[in-house]
Amino acid sequence: MDTNETLLKEALALHSAGRIRQAKDIYTQILASDPQNVDYFGYDR
Repeated sequence: MDTNETLLKEALALHSAGRIRQAKDIYTQILASDPQNVDYFGYDR
């Protein structure tokens, strides 16, 4: 599994647990490393 996929799973778990700020930090990290990947758009908002 690629690093961004692993990070996204972690971020979604945090998001679901109500830990939005921590999830957003990971979403932002993912987008910074792969800004052209549309799969991650919207999660950082």
